[in-house]
Amino acid sequence: MPPSPEPVHEFEVIKQLGTGSYAVVYLVQEVLSRPANSEDGHMSTIGSMELDNSSLNSTTPQTVYGRKYAIKCLSKADLDEDALAIQLSEVTIHQSLHHHPNIVSLHRTFETSAFLLLLLEYVPGEDLFYFLEQARDHYDLETSQPTDSSVSNSHTPPTPSLLSNLHPSQLLSRTRLRLISSMFSQMCDAVAACHSQQVFHRDIKPENFIVTDGTFTTPDGRLERKVVVKLSDFGLSTTDLESSDMDCGSAPYMSYECRNNVAPTYRPRAADVWSLGIVLINMLYHCNPWTDTAQGACSSFDVYLRDPINFFMQRFTGMTRPVAEVLATRIFCVLDDPHDDSSRMTAAEFGTWVKNLPTLLGGHGVRRTVSSSSTQGHRISLSLPMSHRPSSRQASVSTTVTAVRTPAIPARSLSRAPSLEPAFEREELSTVIDHDNEDDGG
Repeated sequence: MPPSPEPVHEFEVIKQLGTGSYAVVYLVQEVLSRPANSEDGHMSTIGSMELDNSSLNSTTPQTVYGRKYAIKCLSKADLDEDALAIQLSEVTIHQSLHHHPNIVSLHRTFETSAFLLLLLEYVPGEDLFYFLEQARDHYDLETSQPTDSSVSNSHTPPTPSLLSNLHPSQLLSRTRLRLISSMFSQMCDAVAACHSQQVFHRDIKPENFIVTDGTFTTPDGRLERKVVVKLSDFGLSTTDLESSDMDCGSAPYMSYECRNNVAPTYRPRAADVWSLGIVLINMLYHCNPWTDTAQGACSSFDVYLRDPINFFMQRFTGMTRPVAEVLATRIFCVLDDPHDDSSRMTAAEFGTWVKNLPTLLGGHGVRRTVSSSSTQGHRISLSLPMSHRPSSRQASVSTTVTAVRTPAIPARSLSRAPSLEPAFEREELSTVIDHDNEDDGG
């Protein structure tokens, strides 16, 4: 699908979508036209005023609105030159990306003396974290899924509620695995598209993927629903092929080489793929395999390092050896040479591999592990960390900054907006003007 036409120059705020420490996101709508002003500066009316509402509506000029967007307002207050450069880096990198169906689009930027404003694609829906941890509080898991094949008007499709299902009979059901396979392959496609343009996200986690409702036309002309996933928030992204920005991202999702400073630099490409692997485990099992990859910080990760394949076989109910081997040797592999990341899959390869997940984990005749206890992992909400800004940039092309930690923001507050940067005192904004598929047998 080609990108939409350029937005107009005037927008009206509908509501606030979310806040962070240095940013606020609003839902805005294009103002295509307004009633003309009279000579005294007030809006003029055409025709006679009638008490009858229908007559009044037909003769009174109306403001005409267009498309909706999310506008992310980044405060410049108290930021030095280095911090402002980092803020601008997000804009530069995000704008450099080609249009992609699984990446939230940045349409335009505005700048005032106090704010940097990012006009983003508005994606109605919830973030992935909502479905993994919070949705189970809102769905009756015993309720069967609707069978009506018509397209619903709901922004958030009912199908992702399968992600919330923890019942043993459904956790690795073929239906649920097909859903995860479809969603995760889109996520890999988005990351691969970034990597192909030398953009590396560095903060891959469930909160930064928005799940929304889409449709597609089948070969026989029927309109069917599709779960669409979009990657958002490029606040920690980089274009460096090798980076010295250690501790960048969220601890449970950081790769070993990014967290442990084992070499002067690491490859952000490979670090993104490691983070994708953690998100896949989140989707499959509703948990993190470990809380931190720093040496000695998490006993679960220490156990993993001693025996990687058996770690997955013994701790994750229903795990198969082929999947455990790929996770241990191609995703969460510790790189012997920080300059050679070839042992870790690319995002594109990961996306291709996951399409076979229903067969690899749920196929008939596939030998799974049998456990008398539940999966041993760390609940996502309990291990949900703050995102870290890089702790150093000495050898990196990026601008040097002092280490800053992004305060944690309740995920639910961001569910309808791109993830936010690190609340600020702000003026009330009113107008912004630019002056310059289920089948168990498959």
